[in-house]
Amino acid sequence: IDDRKFSLDYFVSRVETYIQQNGGEGVVTPQNYEVAIGSVQGQLIEEQILLRFAGEKGEAATDEEVNQEIATRMSTADAPINPDDPNFGTRFQGELNRTGLSEDEYRQIATAAVLRTKVLAKFTTEVSPTAEAVRYRLIAVAEQAEADELAGQIEAGADFAALAKEKSLDTTTGEKGGDGGWVPKGILEKALEEHLFAQEVNKVTTYPTKSNVFVFQVTEKAADHALEEPIKASLAQTSFSDWITEKQKALTIKEFDLTNASNLEYLISSAWTSF
Repeated sequence: IDDRKFSLDYFVSRVETYIQQNGGEGVVTPQNYEVAIGSVQGQLIEEQILLRFAGEKGEAATDEEVNQEIATRMSTADAPINPDDPNFGTRFQGELNRTGLSEDEYRQIATAAVLRTKVLAKFTTEVSPTAEAVRYRLIAVAEQAEADELAGQIEAGADFAALAKEKSLDTTTGEKGGDGGWVPKGILEKALEEHLFAQEVNKVTTYPTKSNVFVFQVTEKAADHALEEPIKASLAQTSFSDWITEKQKALTIKEFDLTNASNLEYLISSAWTSF
């Protein structure tokens, strides 16, 4: 990542941590190594972006905050610890031995974690309390022909809610008569968002996806709908992800080479100890 190079052993260590944090080798299997490698590469890129560009958002991490993050990472239910604990240094050295990371490497990871929390919080404060939004309901079916038939029945006067409860493959919304609730711009996949926000109130439409075909009906629209906290958090996460994507364009990145058989074999045999 630009001038920051990561050794193969460091990469192995990060993959091992990823495996441990995501259910162990029984869940993250060697056969799924591409997922683990891709996820770790993404983590490294995001960390470098935060370390380099968080200052542009007015955020920085103090030594005290980094030490607290390290303590949090080392703490367990049976052995909690804080930075003021006399055993902090000993525990930290043990953690470095366990992970195979240097103190500087570990502190960089912790610093990036602190910055991530702060930058995401900054994006959260920038989310408007209101936004353009629609309320809609849906029926999910397997085939276009069935969706067309249901749409025709609704247009002829059939009860949307009753059909949703009876026919929809989406049981969560089906139990509520198909109600998908209010959704502001910036939450849904772009093409679906454009489809829904372009509809007139009460118009019935169908919308095919790879897995299902949906019957949609927008029931209400608002130019300034008040946003609930979970929605604000989701919008903030989207803004954060967009920021990461934009900053990534400024970096020269060379990803782990999956075509290098010896490196790949070393990584798999080292990260998955039971392999």
